[in-house]
Amino acid sequence: MKNQLVTACALMIAVSAASAQTRDYKENEDILKQIQEYNNTKKPSSPPSAEADEDKAKKKKTEVPANDSVLLKTGINMFNSGNYENAAKNFRQIIDDYPQSPYADTARIWIGRIHIKKYEYAKAIEELASVAETSGEYPAARYDTGFCLNAQGDSAAAISCYQTVAYSFPEHELADDALLQSGILFAKTGKGDEAIAAFLLLSSRYKDRETVDDALFCMGKVFESDPELRDIERAREIYRLFLKKSEEGLPHFKDSPLKNKAARELKRIEENHFRIKQ
Repeated sequence: MKNQLVTACALMIAVSAASAQTRDYKENEDILKQIQEYNNTKKPSSPPSAEADEDKAKKKKTEVPANDSVLLKTGINMFNSGNYENAAKNFRQIIDDYPQSPYADTARIWIGRIHIKKYEYAKAIEELASVAETSGEYPAARYDTGFCLNAQGDSAAAISCYQTVAYSFPEHELADDALLQSGILFAKTGKGDEAIAAFLLLSSRYKDRETVDDALFCMGKVFESDPELRDIERAREIYRLFLKKSEEGLPHFKDSPLKNKAARELKRIEENHFRIKQ
């Protein structure tokens, strides 16, 4: 509307000029005054105050965690449902759009796990390597890297990763798992002493964690099969202890998925080595 009025006024000025002396300067001045009055009725919006800018900045800042946390949560749900492609997009968006997010390294861990699910171990290792040592996710990155290296056939490097987690971050939730996996790899590579040491440390340090039954069962297997440590009587005692703990209802033994295996191993040992028929 303003443009229309300006155009109309410009035409009026042109007409008045064409009619030469019929209008004087005062009339033109009145027209310009009317235009100015019209413009004044359209008050421009006042610039935002410093307080408004600060409030907006605070609001934006508080909204960021909600956004990246939602991306992380939905990404994990997608991962758990097998929707790896869209899960990866969510995690990558956290890294790209919220590089300072406290969830950025967590997103890298999950991207690494997506590669693991797809057997892309080299890509997983590369992604996990981007997690800094100072990050709270570093132990998880080393643990998952150990898994990848083991899958690639590099047991020594995998053990190194697991021991970093177990000995450098003993309070981390994966420390007991790291001891268990390093012990299993020691046993597989003929290092029975190191395997038993790892299982014993797990059993004494993490009595309340769910890997404690695995550690005891694995000790029985080492004494049963290791060429240098082979001690059938000791293996027998360990399987008996396992079943006793289960019968007593001790946590992680009562409903252990290894209970039936321990019973079968004990039965086989007693039948083959002690001539005890059950």
